[in-house]
Amino acid sequence: MSKERKMVKGKDSDRFLFYGVLSVLVLAPLAFGSVHVWAYSFVELCVSILVTVFLFKRIFCTRKYHQIELVSSPVYPFFLLLSIVIIIQLLPLPPSWIKSISPVTYTDRLKLSPLNILDGSPGSSTTTWFSLSYYRHATIVEALKILSYMGIYFLVLNTVKTRKQLDTIIYVLILVGLFETLYGIGQTFSGKQKIWWWTNIYDRGWVTGTYINRNHFAGYLEMILPLSFGFMVAHIGRKDKKRRWTSKRSRIRSITTYFQDQVFSRMLLVFSISVSMGAGLLLSGSRGGVICFAVALSLTGILFLLKRGFRRHSVFSMMLGLIILFYGVHIGIEKTIKRLEQSEQGLRGRLEITGSVIPMVMDYPVLGVGLGNFTHAYTRYSLKQFSSLNHAHNDWVEAASELGLCGLAIILSGFVYYLFILVRGFLKRNDPYAIGISGGVMAGMVSIALHSFFDFNMHIPANPLTLSALLGIGFIVIKMERHSTYDRFFYRTRRIRLNTPARIGLGCLLALAVFFSISGIVRHFMGEAYCNTVPNSTLNRDKSPPVEEIRKAISWDGGNAEYWYKLARESMRIRDAGYRTEEREKVQEAAREGMWDRKECQMEIIRALEEAVRLNPLKAEYHQRLGWEYTYLWQEPDYHRRWLPAADLCMERAAYFAGGKDPRIHLDLGNYWIMRSKTIDPASPEREAAWAKACWHYKEAQRLDKRKRLKHEIVKYVWMFYPDMELVGQVLVK
Repeated sequence: MSKERKMVKGKDSDRFLFYGVLSVLVLAPLAFGSVHVWAYSFVELCVSILVTVFLFKRIFCTRKYHQIELVSSPVYPFFLLLSIVIIIQLLPLPPSWIKSISPVTYTDRLKLSPLNILDGSPGSSTTTWFSLSYYRHATIVEALKILSYMGIYFLVLNTVKTRKQLDTIIYVLILVGLFETLYGIGQTFSGKQKIWWWTNIYDRGWVTGTYINRNHFAGYLEMILPLSFGFMVAHIGRKDKKRRWTSKRSRIRSITTYFQDQVFSRMLLVFSISVSMGAGLLLSGSRGGVICFAVALSLTGILFLLKRGFRRHSVFSMMLGLIILFYGVHIGIEKTIKRLEQSEQGLRGRLEITGSVIPMVMDYPVLGVGLGNFTHAYTRYSLKQFSSLNHAHNDWVEAASELGLCGLAIILSGFVYYLFILVRGFLKRNDPYAIGISGGVMAGMVSIALHSFFDFNMHIPANPLTLSALLGIGFIVIKMERHSTYDRFFYRTRRIRLNTPARIGLGCLLALAVFFSISGIVRHFMGEAYCNTVPNSTLNRDKSPPVEEIRKAISWDGGNAEYWYKLARESMRIRDAGYRTEEREKVQEAAREGMWDRKECQMEIIRALEEAVRLNPLKAEYHQRLGWEYTYLWQEPDYHRRWLPAADLCMERAAYFAGGKDPRIHLDLGNYWIMRSKTIDPASPEREAAWAKACWHYKEAQRLDKRKRLKHEIVKYVWMFYPDMELVGQVLVK
């Protein structure tokens, strides 16, 4: 329902929500861009609490007890559609549905049947329901991040009620950008290259602020810089509009008054901050960041050219760019210029990676491989020089691979539609405040969207979080009118009438949603506190914690496949300690006291590995290790009938999911099939098949081995089973 309302001073709860949003926007970039578990978990928890407080206040504490009122936004339908896609990926679906939606996923699930050999209840993939997402834990972790981005947008839209609050949030973002720049420049030129307590070993000599990667620091600045430029236009235009010159004397008096005005002083300060941030962007050495910001600034200048009364600001935008460039030359950007000259080589590498992801998109065209599953699924499609990647260095293509073309269409449609609304409002409005800030927001949107074609800024939580706040700011300012004594909004609001039972029901539903989201955040954080699996270069965490710590992590978050794999690895270390002289006595003593049994330990290892495979079947390493562990049950009476065929199946799965680009995996598979060939009757054709597989994997390993170090290992291992130079020669590349 459309409504115009005069903005009034918020209550204490609204003030708490507003300052909570500001705190999140400040802390997120300062905490290494919130890439680590402790940082993004804190951000998610804060946003969840803020949204919960807001909704419970609206449902139960509003004056108009029979209705709640929320700001309506054109992107909410896109948020809903994206959430539905993620939910569909997580839900167990009938195999027939999976086959219709994603035939490759269905085929892979058939290859994974049976999954559990140990308990004798493998199940059939033609009857068992399963999800489209291969690794549900990764999807849930990423979904919680996306919900926090949506939450920030929702909070900005519903808590910013005055122009003073709008100015405050913009000032805060600009000051954070300034701090990032000055801190990064200070650390770089001092030679310390520290980010808080941690010494940055990755981008030495470049300005990174409090970000680990310079490209992500540049991604943050290229959103804040246009905002600061638009903020200047908003206030300069406002003063120009008030000024009237009737004579030469009044003109001089007006100009003198203008330069003495506090607004001018503040805008001069913002201009200086913008120049400093621009210099920081240049000193980051991010080619994508510099080029995309230049393109976005040029497009903003074109928009101002189309707007009567604001055409001079297009010249102002060019002047700002030139001043930033001259200032950068003055302080020294020679290294950046050299990097820009080498852009073709960097672009070629990015395009090669993008090209390698396209087949994945074509294999999973409808709903993708699963949100957060890119790094696990990419090994099958990887290039020789990039056998594994955490991200595609192209957020748009990675979104297509994880969410399918449907998910990409939702994101792209929402982005374009939102940009269209801002452009339409920009062209219709005459208020300098609305035009300036909306122009800055649009430039930031375009810049980060272009940069996302060549990097993965949208996977650095602080950046999409800031982008969400910018989207909220842009929508608010384009729907705001300023008057002499007050300001008012003319955006749509939606009133929902609720009686008491409806309020109780909605409150229970909200409480349930909050419980699941917060419990998911806490369980993930506590699991990582005991057993670190998410990369964290800034803390010296133990990557191989003791079994007790791993079990605690599993008790908190049993859906993390890496915990089970680490449990198996640590149990293997304890088992193998019995073969080492220095630890043999401890193991033997534990066995005598009944505290340790070798067979039970072996079964625990297999159970842990089978669980890891069940949770994340895309990891070739899990299949490979499980296959070897099956072979250690050689004393079992059904070894040849049950365990060796199971090991063969695991190795075939490992070869399938590995993708064939990792020489070490080929080496290990070759070793297995050499060993396996010795267990088969020489007259059987199966022995010849096992030998052929071993030869193929060994030759692939040698072909992929750039340093030529594997040949000696291959010869040594084959000689253990076949001390015959003629046979050894068959496995070597001539």
